[in-house]
Amino acid sequence: MSDVDTLNPQHSSATNEHYTPIEIIEAARATMGGIDLDPATTTSVNENRVKAAAFFTKRDAALCRSWSGRVWLNPPGGRAPGNKSSAALWWAKLAEEYDAGRVVEAVFLGFTLEILATSQDARVWPGDLPFCIPRKRIEFVREVEAGVFVKGDSPTHSNVIVYLPRRDRGTGVHRFAAAFGKFGKVAR
Repeated sequence: MSDVDTLNPQHSSATNEHYTPIEIIEAARATMGGIDLDPATTTSVNENRVKAAAFFTKRDAALCRSWSGRVWLNPPGGRAPGNKSSAALWWAKLAEEYDAGRVVEAVFLGFTLEILATSQDARVWPGDLPFCIPRKRIEFVREVEAGVFVKGDSPTHSNVIVYLPRRDRGTGVHRFAAAFGKFGKVAR
């Protein structure tokens, strides 16, 4: 697969990097009990916000690497070569790693509900899993200088947060509903 640097922004965004508000990251951490891997981040975002035990940046070619553990994923937006949805490629990778059992639990933040339509051929369809559609559009943040984040614009479309639960215990779905129910409607 190609490097995510080749992605073009979509939806009139000036960038395809939209960082997650801390309250969403904390809800993911509460759901999973921690974050082992963030495969689509920057060093600054991980150090100041996500605090995953391991992470990949653009230079690490995360789509070509093996993922494991509890994964937090807010993928870059835009289009990949061939005019494919970047988010759909990242979802397909997450689904592959989850289906193989390397990713044991994950929370995926979809910048747009489009992920439900573009991922129907993935090993795991996001619509078959617990998900949350926030009541209001998420106010993503941007980094203005190292470690300093400010609210950015909300997207012009609805977002979705999908939970890939642990297969060895059933309490995760309840934790997801409790943690994300404050943001919007949770479907199980």
